[in-house]
Amino acid sequence: MSSDVSETVEGACAKARVGRPPVLAEQERRQLILEAAETVFFRAGYGEATMEEIARVACMSKKSIYALYPDKRTLFACLVNDIGCFSERAARSLPPAPSAIEELRTRLLTLAEFSLSPRLIKMKRLVISEAPKSPELADEFHNRVIRRGSAYIAESVVRLADERGQPIAHDEMKVARFLIGAALSDLHISLLFGEPCDVSYEAVVHKIDMTLDIAVRGLFA
Repeated sequence: MSSDVSETVEGACAKARVGRPPVLAEQERRQLILEAAETVFFRAGYGEATMEEIARVACMSKKSIYALYPDKRTLFACLVNDIGCFSERAARSLPPAPSAIEELRTRLLTLAEFSLSPRLIKMKRLVISEAPKSPELADEFHNRVIRRGSAYIAESVVRLADERGQPIAHDEMKVARFLIGAALSDLHISLLFGEPCDVSYEAVVHKIDMTLDIAVRGLFA
């Protein structure tokens, strides 16, 4: 951590400690710690991040951090879970779609908004960079984020098959991953490498509509 950043953090913590410190509910403390952990992980990388630095950014003692998160790996897993749950909560709040194909389209759009967001792109870069040294991080991310997204799309694939009265020749999770890849993979790769690409709503809608037009005709030919 640079001296300028350290001074900024220490100054913020000093201000926070003026007078009697506020009493926070456990959930509020957890959220503050997760936000601090995200800042430190993105800035320093998982390997170089320390619980001490996370405590300093959160303006808490290490004892307070360890009382809720016993080690760095647990804290990272909870951060990944928090990010995954955020997408799930947003997705589940959508109103029911009138048809299965419209539901599938809406869910792909919701997933695109989440998976192409700067926050998730940063997290993916972090996981990829640390995977050779800490493969368990990649497993954690895959299980808590990638698999959830695929399962969310697979639900609509099953509904589409039921609505059309035709069985799907392939496993619904494989179909879901195919749809996600066909619609979003080139945008996703461009963002990971920092290359310019059009991720406007109109551009993403066009790619999703093209994917569904081709894929659905193939699935139910």
